[in-house]
Amino acid sequence: MEPELRRQLERISEELPSLWSREEFSNEHKKELLRCLISQVVLRRIAPDDIEVRIVWVSGHFTLVHARPPIRLGCEVNGYEKMVERIGSLWQAGMRDDKEIAAQLTKEGFHSARSAGVSPALVKQVRVAQGWRSILRQSHRALELDGYLTVRGLAARLGVNSAWVYWLLRNGKVESKYIHSEPDSPVWLIRDDPKLIKKLRQMRLKRKH
Repeated sequence: MEPELRRQLERISEELPSLWSREEFSNEHKKELLRCLISQVVLRRIAPDDIEVRIVWVSGHFTLVHARPPIRLGCEVNGYEKMVERIGSLWQAGMRDDKEIAAQLTKEGFHSARSAGVSPALVKQVRVAQGWRSILRQSHRALELDGYLTVRGLAARLGVNSAWVYWLLRNGKVESKYIHSEPDSPVWLIRDDPKLIKKLRQMRLKRKH
């Protein structure tokens, strides 16, 4: 590059920030100026959702920026597997609201195929696919869950109707150490413990007499 041209470009770089912000400097002026300053633009797709943009200036220097194009499949998002793991860890830690999980993931820098953030719908989609469902959903018509009996399951084990099991639970006839429930969930889960089952069967026999 000729020395005089280099000096001119150096002066432009000093004045450009203030010039760029002037109201009279229109978008058309900015485009024309950039056309003069940019030698070439090189695009390289380094991931399905990440394009590296190399802007080469007439000075020979270059600037690297990244663009995030929309993609069709959510599983092609960079970091998708880590996002799934993170959803699982938040779910297991007791975070049960999809909106809350989505907000946390977005805050941590995760994104979806067509958005800069994570939507509650995507969180739900991942949860369902992985089998991370609420106790209420899992317990529907189930007798047992992870070593616990549902009310229906305990009633079947004791040979009684579910109403009597609910009566036991609501009146403190089953010690709290045997009961598992989630916050704001109407579902009761009772540990499948032989001692507890024996005690409740004895209560049932006394009830009959």
